[in-house]
Amino acid sequence: IKKLDELPFPAWQLMPPKEYDSLFCKDPPAANIMITRGCTHKCSFCTEGLRPVRYRSVENVISEIKLLVEDYGVREIQFVDSNFLFTKKYIMKFCNAMLDSGLKVSCSAPNGMRLEWLDEESCEALAKIGFYRCNLGIESGSEEILDMIDKRAGPDTFYKKVPILRKNGILPVGNFMLGFPGETKKQMKETLKLALSLDLTGANFSIYTPLPGTRLFEELVASGKLESKPDYRNYNYVTYENNLSELSAKQLRRFRNYCIFRFIFIN
Repeated sequence: IKKLDELPFPAWQLMPPKEYDSLFCKDPPAANIMITRGCTHKCSFCTEGLRPVRYRSVENVISEIKLLVEDYGVREIQFVDSNFLFTKKYIMKFCNAMLDSGLKVSCSAPNGMRLEWLDEESCEALAKIGFYRCNLGIESGSEEILDMIDKRAGPDTFYKKVPILRKNGILPVGNFMLGFPGETKKQMKETLKLALSLDLTGANFSIYTPLPGTRLFEELVASGKLESKPDYRNYNYVTYENNLSELSAKQLRRFRNYCIFRFIFIN
C-alpha cells in the first residue's frame, strides 16, 4: 500500500486506550501510532529494510492524535515506527504542526530510531512537543559486527548524538543484540563496554534471532547452519536457542543476563 492516508484509522472503539495498561508509560493512557512503513536502511538482520518507505501526511497523523486525545482521553503517544527519524524535513514539519494544533501529550519512540537526522534543531523541536524517551537501535559495539549486519552507524555516531538527546531532556534507551553469526565473546564484550560508556538511561540486550526473509536468514540456510523451516515456537529474543556465535546457546543466555546485571547494578 503506497498511499497510507487512504487507510482508515484503527478501530480505537474496539480497544479504548483507557481500558489497557501501558508498559513504560509516563502519562497513561497511551496509544501507539505508526507514521511510516518500511525503512530507509537495509540491515541484514531486519525485515523492514526489504520494504520501501511510505509515510502518512502530517495532517493525517495530527488528525488521529486529535481523535485519541479528544475522544479517548489519551495523554501519551508512542510512535512505533521502525525508524521514527526517517527524514529531518518530515520531523520538523510534524513538530511544527503539533505545536500549532495546541495538542498537549507526552511522546516516545519505544520501537527505535536511527540518529543520522538528529541534530540540535530537530532534537529541540521534539522536546517542545513533549518527547521524553526514545529507544536507539545500536545493536553492537563491534565495528566488525556492525559492518557485517550493514548497520551503517558506528559507536562514534552514538557518542555524538546521545549527548544531544540528554541535553534536551530526552531519555535514551539502547537496544543491543548478542549472538550474531560468527560473533566472538570479545566482540560481545565490546557491546557491553559501549552500553556502559554511553550516557544511557536504559538498555535492552536481546539474543539474535534469524528472521525469515532477511539476508542473514537466507545466508544461514544456504550454508546449512539453519533449517529453512525452523521451529518458530521458540522464536523470541530471550530464550532462542542460538548456537550461531562462539558461545553455546546456554552460555549466550548467561552472558545476556550478565549484561543486564552489569548495566543495572554496576554501571
